[in-house]
Amino acid sequence: MRRIPSTVGELDLRTATAIGLNGRRFFFTTTDDLDANGIPDHQELAPDSPVDLNQAGTPDVDQITELFKALRTVVGEGQVGLATGAETAIRQVASLGPDQFESHGEKPGRFLLGLIGFTVEVENPGDAATLTVYPSEPAPEGYDWYKYEPCKGWYLFTGADFSGDRKSVTITIQDGGHGDFYAEPDSLVVDPGGVGCISYAEPSDGSEGSSSGGGGAGDCLVASMLPIQE
Repeated sequence: MRRIPSTVGELDLRTATAIGLNGRRFFFTTTDDLDANGIPDHQELAPDSPVDLNQAGTPDVDQITELFKALRTVVGEGQVGLATGAETAIRQVASLGPDQFESHGEKPGRFLLGLIGFTVEVENPGDAATLTVYPSEPAPEGYDWYKYEPCKGWYLFTGADFSGDRKSVTITIQDGGHGDFYAEPDSLVVDPGGVGCISYAEPSDGSEGSSSGGGGAGDCLVASMLPIQE
């Protein structure tokens, strides 16, 4: 598989201009990944971090490769891991805040740990990439995987598969198709998405919860809605 340099950088997607690299489009700028490992420097795990989100028996910080990356989240003070399989490679990944995106569509009222944005290279244009996301907090019942795309806005992503303990979620995105940020097959799957729910119950003690913060709010009230059809 050909090597495409990492291009994670400034993370405000409302102001970042899509750039061309080897004839392909990315939506992160290029100033924040000095060690070129595909993770923003300020979001990397500490060198002595014991976190093992994928339960591999080895700290995530020692597992960073093209097939697995882990980082600190900008929402909720947690961590999140991203894994992919053979014939694919994670080129860039970053934690994002939901307020970096417009609010049209079915925007969740609550996110577990914000969003994760990534670019994954597949072997051939039009191939699908199957990825597993490991948040540091289990997803509460009623939370699902939501995505943002410029034309659709926010929508419930169909086909997300949560593990029985809700500590991971597996998604499959087709290059240029279902779930890809860009509609043209180009061997790159680009995706901003995260675990969230449309509405949520206020804590029983009457305190106010955050509408876009980390986990720990009351049970999610699942709204009656139809996912946007592809």
